[in-house]
Formats: sequence, C-alpha cells, structure tokens
Amino acid sequence: MSKIFSTYSPISQNNDRNGSSDKLLEDSHVAETAPRMVASHSTWHRYSSWMFLGCILIVNTIVVLAYMLSRPECTPRDHSLSMLYSPANLSVEYELVQFNGTVGLKSPYSGTPSPEIDAAWDRITTHDALHVVRLPADYYERMNMPGRPSNVRFHEEDGGGYFGTMDMFHVLHCLNLIRKYTYLEYYPKVQETQRTRPSFFREHLDHCLETLRQHIMCASDIAVITYDWIEDFDKPFPNFNIVHQCRNFEKILEWTEENTLQIDHSHVVRIGDEVDLPESAVDLDGVLNIRKNATLV
Repeated sequence: MSKIFSTYSPISQNNDRNGSSDKLLEDSHVAETAPRMVASHSTWHRYSSWMFLGCILIVNTIVVLAYMLSRPECTPRDHSLSMLYSPANLSVEYELVQFNGTVGLKSPYSGTPSPEIDAAWDRITTHDALHVVRLPADYYERMNMPGRPSNVRFHEEDGGGYFGTMDMFHVLHCLNLIRKYTYLEYYPKVQETQRTRPSFFREHLDHCLETLRQHIMCASDIAVITYDWIEDFDKPFPNFNIVHQCRNFEKILEWTEENTLQIDHSHVVRIGDEVDLPESAVDLDGVLNIRKNATLV
C-alpha cells in the first residue's frame, strides 16, 4: 500500500528521543511552509482574476470591431466621411430613399407648366433670392485654399466673414432653366432672352448642362438598376424605382433658411482694400463679355 495511505508505522522505542526531535522538525517545517503555500495560492487567485478580466476585454473588443466593420458605409450623421468643409456640414443627415422613375410620372416638379409647378421649383431653387450665408473668417484656410484680395467680404458691422451661397441651389437653378427651355411658349421671359441674346442664352444652357454633368459624375451613384421580364416584352425591362443613399434635402434647406443673412444690398459692396480680378482669371471662355448687362433667367 502506498505510504500516503498507511495507518500504521512502527517506531522503535530506542528512537523515541530522535522521533520526538524529528516530530518537532516536521512541525517546524510545516509552520514555515504553510504561509508560503497560502501566499502562492493568493497570487495565483489574483493572476487568474486578471486573466479572466483580460479575456473579457479582448472578447468585447472583437465584438465591437466586428460590429463597426459590419455597419453600412455611413451612418445617419457621419461627418467624419466629409472631406470638404462646409458651414452646413452639421445639417447633413443620410437616408435611404426609393426613387420613383416611372415613365410618365407626374410629380410636383414635372409636367405641363402651371403656377403650382413653378411654385414648387421656386421653393427649391430659392427663386430670385440668393440665400446668402456667412462663411467664417478662416474659411479659405479650412479649405486649404489661398484667400484672394478679390474675395467678397462683409463689413465688420455686419458680422464680418465671407459671402457665400449653397451650390445645390445653383445646380437646381440650372435644371429648372433647361426645364423652362423645353416649354418656351409658357415662359415669355426665357423666350425673349433666347431671341434677343441668342449667344448668351446658348452659353448659359451649355454652362448648365456641363455643371449637371460634373455634379452627376462627382456623385457617381452606385445604386444598382435591376431588370424584370415584362409580359409581351422580349428584352429585360429596367426597374428605375430603386433605393438610393441620399442627403436629406429638407434638412439642408432648413439649415440654409435659418442661416440666410438679412443684410441690405447696399452693404454688399467693395470694402476698400479689395482688388478686382481681371476677367481672364475667372472667365476662360469670354462668357462675361456676352453676359454683361444681361439678366439671368
């Protein structure tokens, strides 16, 4: 039988004294060793606790990273994706919108011209109002662009800063001009401009078409058009009613209206130290020579 389970161990009577000495030595050894064993157990307990907490931290980190990597490319408010500074950045919210591309669709913006359709377009193009917003004094620095002595500024009494407008209204103005051009008989002012200033009008239209091209290619929408088989059609038919990722236009329009400056036109003047740019610096095609004294339509 193994010694550890032995219940009987004969001890010679002649060795009682030695046995007592050995017993004292054993008791002394146990007394010295016990604290070390307790200390070792306590250290291991702390070490295992830290290991357990470390494992939890690692698992949580992996879960969070997996969640972040699995999210869509942008969240409803993800300004970190904006490479371009704009005072309206904080108004940007992304949303998913299903377009209605049905051929023959009558929307508030399309169809035979009417006062209601014109009112809808006036609202989103700001009509004759520029909706001027104030750009901060460090705007050009934020854009990593050199400021120019010709940059239009506000008087300090009007709050200072630079003069600016939102480009989306210019693009919509261009689209509206092309729409009006397709209904010349309804818009005598447009018709008159075409008749009396044909070169200017042609340049204006081409400018708008080119602006729209650049904007569309800049956006490069990667939404996918799907196709269906349609009764009595031999070829796949495109489904234009697809979902797109959009900026919420109404939120940006609301921001613009809230931040439009109410400054008298008499205050929008050269301050004194501004320097006019020569036409050649901004007008590469000589359009300003055509456009002088012309009324934009």
